[in-house]
Amino acid sequence: MRRPRPGPTALEPIVNATFPARSAGIPLGSGAGRARARFRVAGVLVLLAFATAAVAAPLTTRPPLILHSLSLDVLGDGRVTRDPDVPDYPAGNPVVLTAVPDSGWIFAGWSGGATGTTNPLRVTMDADRVIGATFTAVVWTITASAGSGGRISPGGLVPVSYGADQTFTITPLSGYHVVAVRVDGIAVGPVTSYTFLQVTADHTITASFAVTTTR
Repeated sequence: MRRPRPGPTALEPIVNATFPARSAGIPLGSGAGRARARFRVAGVLVLLAFATAAVAAPLTTRPPLILHSLSLDVLGDGRVTRDPDVPDYPAGNPVVLTAVPDSGWIFAGWSGGATGTTNPLRVTMDADRVIGATFTAVVWTITASAGSGGRISPGGLVPVSYGADQTFTITPLSGYHVVAVRVDGIAVGPVTSYTFLQVTADHTITASFAVTTTR
C-alpha cells in the first residue's frame, strides 16, 4: 500500500542562478544581470525570473581647476583693456590686452610679465602675471632758423610737448632789421615774436633780416 505524499507547507527553492545581462538591453560592464529561481508550490514547479539591480560605474575624478590672476600697471596717460575681463583665468586660457593711449600720448611698450610693443597683445595665462604698460607724451618738433643779420631764440630743433605753447623771439643785430618771418612757409610779417599755441604737429619758423640804411 502506497503512503500519500504530504502537501507542501512552504516555498521550496530548487535552483538559484545568476546570468549576465547579455540580452536584457543593459550595457555589459554595468553590473546588471538576471536572477532566476524555481519554486515548488503545491506540487507545481514555478519559474520566476527578474533583473538584478544595476550597479553604477565609478565616477571619474576631475583634477581641481587652477586659476591665475592678472594685474596691470599703467605708467603715463592711458589705459589697458582685457578680453575677457574676468577676475581670474583658468590655467592655459588666453587673454588679449590692448593699450589705449590718451590724446597726446603714445604707447611705448610692455614690461613685467610681457615685453615688446605688440598691441594688442595675446597672453597665455600659465601663471600669475603682473604686466606693465608705459605711455609717453607725444613730442613735436619746431624747427627754428634765422638768416644772417639776426637770431631766433630758441633756435634749431625745439621739442614741444603735445598741446603746449611755444614762443620764439626774433632779434636783429645792430644795424639790421627784421624783413620777414615765415611759419610753415607762410609769411606772418616782420614780427619780433611769435607763439605757437597748443602744438599738435611739427612746424617750422624762419626769420630773415636786412641791413638798415639811414638817409
